[in-house]
Amino acid sequence: MSEIITNPNNNPNYKQSIRPIDYNLPSSPNIKNDEISLRTQPKLNTPFPQELINKLISEESKNFILIGHLMPDKDCIGSLVATKELLEMLGKNAQIVLEDGLSKGFKSIPNISNAVKQSVAEAKAEFKNSEKEPTLVILDCATLNRATHEIENLKSLENLEKIILDHHITNNGLNDKLSYIGKESSACEIVCGLAERLGIPLSSLSQNALYALHEGIMADTMGLRTDSTTSKTEELENYLKKLCGEDSLSKYKEDFRNNSFIEGLDTIWQHRIKTINDSRRYPGDSVFTTYLTSTDLKNLNIAPIDCTKLPGQFASYRQVKYGIAIFILENHNGYDITIKSNTKCEVSALNLVKKLSERAATKEFGGHENSAGLFIPKTQYISNIKALEDRHILSAYKDAYHEYQKTGKY
Repeated sequence: MSEIITNPNNNPNYKQSIRPIDYNLPSSPNIKNDEISLRTQPKLNTPFPQELINKLISEESKNFILIGHLMPDKDCIGSLVATKELLEMLGKNAQIVLEDGLSKGFKSIPNISNAVKQSVAEAKAEFKNSEKEPTLVILDCATLNRATHEIENLKSLENLEKIILDHHITNNGLNDKLSYIGKESSACEIVCGLAERLGIPLSSLSQNALYALHEGIMADTMGLRTDSTTSKTEELENYLKKLCGEDSLSKYKEDFRNNSFIEGLDTIWQHRIKTINDSRRYPGDSVFTTYLTSTDLKNLNIAPIDCTKLPGQFASYRQVKYGIAIFILENHNGYDITIKSNTKCEVSALNLVKKLSERAATKEFGGHENSAGLFIPKTQYISNIKALEDRHILSAYKDAYHEYQKTGKY
């Protein structure tokens, strides 16, 4: 555990801190002769509220439920897996809940797929003989509505005490004392800072957690190319790469790729690319859409979660990479929409998501300036993808573009 250092002299300038106590932690199996030591670990100095740290290490806080956003990506998974290990090193019980589960790629990685529950009730069942409700840790997620569609899950989560760790600019936090909403490149970078604050060396984490953290950072920074990437991010990523080892990273990537490959899926969405606003003929940006239906997924025997990487592939496609890419994924009760905008666009993905959420009367949105998403439930007015494109997406873009013309803010 960690012990709280109090202020015996009541000095008003004293900053409360924690002093790590010997955890007797295991070393990562890939470290030889202490070649990569704690002395070489990058200093992140993440400014977490002290109340948040106190809550994590308190003797009274024994059980934790960890939750991320729907359709979890590599950053979400990496932050959840690593946080679970950190809490377990503190002697806590921690369960991960992901309503959508994991994509097939992650299921090839041992000790990750087994750690995920798909309902709050299933997670709580693991906390045996516990009278006190667990603490909820929300990672890489702007709102609870972005974490669950199931009413029972939502009801079970709403009344729990909550800790938030996130880097999305749309996140306002629920409790400043128990929230950290930072400007880091990724949730994985925040969790690495949490390990440092708790006095737990990253070299103590398992190979799977180290790999998940590394991949999460690389995915959310598009290979260290986004504006949120800092010198600290690069230093941390290089350190994680050393801890993982080049051979192990290559094997993990190969396993992930082999297990997540879905034959025929690329052909389907590429044939459906549609220009809904052509900048050569109309004012504004070139806006492109494509989609997959629930029937497509059924025919291919895959789940929506297996399509997590596709919006990024669509946004990088030669035809659309300089405009706005809108990827629509239909499921049984609505549409998961991911929007990515080129930095030169006059309308940002985030502003377009906000306008679309207003038109669809939904609060289930979040993200970054150039990469954002939302969920729109099916209604009698939005019963198919064509209605969604014709009545809402193009109109939302026009609203956002007119706002840009008035304010100059994209």
